[in-house]
Amino acid sequence: MKPLDECLYYIVRADGGGIPEKDVYFNDALAHIREKGFENLELCAVEIRALINAARRRGRLKELDEAVGL
Repeated sequence: MKPLDECLYYIVRADGGGIPEKDVYFNDALAHIREKGFENLELCAVEIRALINAARRRGRLKELDEAVGL
């Protein structure tokens, strides 16, 4: 599994109009959320928004909601 900070770098970059991130970065970020728990991660608003948008682009919002406990 790739480090969370690497995953977030590519997800945020893509959300800002950069090169689209590969699925592996979203998948691994989601795995980190499931493993550590969302409340135990120190994410800023930009990273959270980028994760939501990445999930939306993939049609996986429900999966992200479940991972964060919503």
